[in-house]
Amino acid sequence: MIDPCCGTAGFLVSAMHYMLKKASNEQERTSIKRNQLHGYELQPYMFTIATTNMILRGNGKSNLTCDDFLAQDANKLQLKGATVGMMNPPYSMGKVSPEKCELNFTEHLFDSLVVGGKAIVIVPQSSMTGKNKYEQNIKESILKHHTLEGVITLNLNTFYGVGTNPCIAVFTAGIPHPKDKKCKFIDFIDDGYKVSPHRGLIETESAKDKKQHLLDVWFDRIESETKFCVKSTIKPDDEWLHSFYYFNDDLPVEKDFEESISDYLAFQFDMIMKKRDYLFDFNKIKLSNFQYKEIPKLSSKGWCEIKLDSLIDEVNRGNVGNLGKIKKGNCPIVTAASSNQGVAFLGDIAYAYTDGITISLNGVGTRYSAYHDYPFNLNSDCGKIKFKINLNKFVLIFISTAINKNQEKFTYAYKANETRIKRQTILLPCVDGKIDYEYMEQYIKNIMYKQYKRYLDVLEG
Repeated sequence: MIDPCCGTAGFLVSAMHYMLKKASNEQERTSIKRNQLHGYELQPYMFTIATTNMILRGNGKSNLTCDDFLAQDANKLQLKGATVGMMNPPYSMGKVSPEKCELNFTEHLFDSLVVGGKAIVIVPQSSMTGKNKYEQNIKESILKHHTLEGVITLNLNTFYGVGTNPCIAVFTAGIPHPKDKKCKFIDFIDDGYKVSPHRGLIETESAKDKKQHLLDVWFDRIESETKFCVKSTIKPDDEWLHSFYYFNDDLPVEKDFEESISDYLAFQFDMIMKKRDYLFDFNKIKLSNFQYKEIPKLSSKGWCEIKLDSLIDEVNRGNVGNLGKIKKGNCPIVTAASSNQGVAFLGDIAYAYTDGITISLNGVGTRYSAYHDYPFNLNSDCGKIKFKINLNKFVLIFISTAINKNQEKFTYAYKANETRIKRQTILLPCVDGKIDYEYMEQYIKNIMYKQYKRYLDVLEG
């Protein structure tokens, strides 16, 4: 076993204890201590701690070296015969020098193992995305020579107080990645550990069960829903994370659409009461425009997985920032706020859009997607979706609701952006493999008709 950035030797100590338990005689135990544990550490004071740790735990012949791992010849390291590599490389060093990025350490580790050896690395989630061209090239090189087995997204507080969003990536060294191989991408953010005031990260009663579930899924002892594990083929330019491959495959239900339309109509009524009726074209919202027709229920419709990039031309990010410095006014500015359709009224800023679907580009805990039937402008943490074809308001409300089913995949560690929005998959009603726009339009009209009529019925007693 080799740890090329061993720090205080935590991985080496754990590996030694595990290997010693498996040993059947004293000769094997001696060989483990003398020949089968290798570590590198660049910082002298950390190297001293690592050496001390190993000695205190019974390994008096530690193969530790105080040196730069990246400066070592991988071919020579491979001769040590390490079949397992574990590493937690230094983070964010790529900002100082590109060749010191986490992926470069990772690839060098793979090259240092015997063919078929296993490598487990703990790195920031951003390392699996390929933040720039340099890292994209490394990802491509990795797949040409090594195999990705899977990536486990960890609790955002795993390194409590550090502010790093980590994941575990598992590879097989020396075997080119097969194009048809399905890798496992697991969301293990909910690992049973929580932050306790004054104590930091603590284990809850569910932690052991959650860990066992993780292992059972990883080793294919049980199947898991896609919210926990997605199995997928990969490409070098993919973001090797659960959030990238996951989409919510639960079919939308009537309640989803009722809530979207209730929010839409509540905002409309609120604006009328606050004398902002100038926003709306009332010729378009008369009850007579929403003729009710009997159509099949959602559950009896055929549904298709639709890639949003087949529908979306582009996502235009807003350019209105520093909202706190803008005086209140009459211009609706769409923000990522969860209330009031995300709308704030500020200044006299020129309208950028007449209507359309907006989407949050600002993490979680906010309104994700909503349809706006009036001129508006956009805060810089939101985007306006431009579709490849003209779609009416009813179809756009339906699509916006379908998009909202994917909100859970985005976090502060994996924020929505223009590219990630277009890469999403959503579920839409289809006929003969084609999107059923007519059904979507009538379905929303029916709900709006019922909502309007319900309100009028209450008024009339």
